[in-house]
Amino acid sequence: MAESSENIIRRKTYETGIMKQDFDIKIAQTAEEIQAAMQLRREVFVEEEGVPEGKEFDGNDFVCCTHFYAKDKDNVIGCVRARFFPDFVKLERLCCRKEYRKTPLASQLMEYAYAFCEYKGYDKAVGYCTKSLLPYWQKSGFIPRNDIPVKKVGNMELYTIQRNLTPSANGISIERPETLLENESGMAGRDFVKRKALSIINGLKRHKEANARSE
Repeated sequence: MAESSENIIRRKTYETGIMKQDFDIKIAQTAEEIQAAMQLRREVFVEEEGVPEGKEFDGNDFVCCTHFYAKDKDNVIGCVRARFFPDFVKLERLCCRKEYRKTPLASQLMEYAYAFCEYKGYDKAVGYCTKSLLPYWQKSGFIPRNDIPVKKVGNMELYTIQRNLTPSANGISIERPETLLENESGMAGRDFVKRKALSIINGLKRHKEANARSE
C-alpha cells in the first residue's frame, strides 16, 4: 500500500529534526535552578573545554542574567543565559550535554530565549562565536558584525554576531499594566509554544513544496 503524501511529509519532518524531539525548557527561578545550570557549564566549559573557572563564572550569574535550562528527568541537559542591556540582549554560555548535541536541544533553547527577549521588547540579540561556527549561526538568523574587531580570549578568536528580533505585540509595556504584574516566564512560555507551532507549520509547508517539486 502506497504511503500517503501527508504521511510522507510528516515522516520527513520528523527525520529532519523539526519535530523529532520536544524538550521541556524553563526559566531558572530559584538559586538551586541557577546553580544546576552553572554546574552543567562547569562540566562542559571548564572540565571538558579547559576554560578557566574564573572566566566562565564572571560574577554576573546572580546579578543581571536570566537563565534558561532544559531537564531530562532530574538532570539539566542544556542551558543558555541572557544579559540585558539598554538596547540589546546578549545571549551566551549556551551548552548541552554530549549526548544531546546532535538533537534540536540547542536550537530550542535559543528559540525560547528569543521568545522571552521579544516579550521583554528587545529587537536585537548579540553573541560571540568562533570562525568555524559562523556558518551555523548564520543559518540560525545571525549576521557577523564585521565593523566590530575580533575579540581574543586565550587562544580563541571570537566574532560578534547579531540577530534581529521582533518585539512581541503582547509583550511588556507601560501601556499594558497587566504585563508588569504577571509572571514573565509564563507569558514568554506561551509565546514560545506559538513559535514552535509556527515552526512546525512552516516546516511542513517547506517539505510539502519540496515534495511537489520532486513529483
